[in-house]
Amino acid sequence: MKPRVAYAEVSWVHVDLPSVYSACCATSSTSEMASSVVVSAPGKVILHGEHAVVYGKAALATSVDLRCYVVLKQVEDATITLDLPDFDHHVQWSLLTISSLHTLQTATEMTELKELAGVTSESPATQNTATLVFLYLLTHICREKLAEFPGLSATVISTLPASAGLGSSAAFSVSLAAGFLSLIGEVSPNQRLNKPLQQQATVESERGSAKVGLPMSVMQRLDKLGIGVSGSVCTGWSASEMEVINEWGLKAEKLIHGTPLWD
Repeated sequence: MKPRVAYAEVSWVHVDLPSVYSACCATSSTSEMASSVVVSAPGKVILHGEHAVVYGKAALATSVDLRCYVVLKQVEDATITLDLPDFDHHVQWSLLTISSLHTLQTATEMTELKELAGVTSESPATQNTATLVFLYLLTHICREKLAEFPGLSATVISTLPASAGLGSSAAFSVSLAAGFLSLIGEVSPNQRLNKPLQQQATVESERGSAKVGLPMSVMQRLDKLGIGVSGSVCTGWSASEMEVINEWGLKAEKLIHGTPLWD
């Protein structure tokens, strides 16, 4: 069996569903899309064998208590918006422009995505690469649901420093993948904790302990941006759902680090 490296593990999510499902976790049995999703994924540190994984060898790694936070909200303005306040980066497209991409062939589509993301050189700026990943995951994970979107707002805040070897790009990719999959109901955390999103707490599982909820610093930054979040925390994806989330995260990681997705 080929060795694998887990790029990041999503430990909690908050999902709001409209009407009767408001402030509850999405379930795979409902066809309704969530109205808002907040997802967190930690960074990582490889304690031993970091370069060895390039050659298919095992490594010893652990997560760190620094995270990427993704807030996805459906909006009623027929636009797709991405805010990366850590990079002072704000981009917006019409929903029609993004929805039309699914009709293109893969090679043409990637060219279109790069143009929309502003990726124009072999070494693009971090925010442009992040935008490309956002567009790629959105148009592929939500491909069949884009026509049902009234509009979408995405905000990403990270306590992970970029380009520090702590897995900031992996946490970004996995958080977005889990967020989009949760938004359309493809994955559904099976445990709703009686803990408000605004209050941090430690929960125990077979994987160990993990902090859930938004830290005060992140809440304050969201408040300054005019983004209100509320509700309680959900956790407990199944092994198969985690596999799907990590597969999409891996595809995004390959995109970030220059490995072609299509041979």
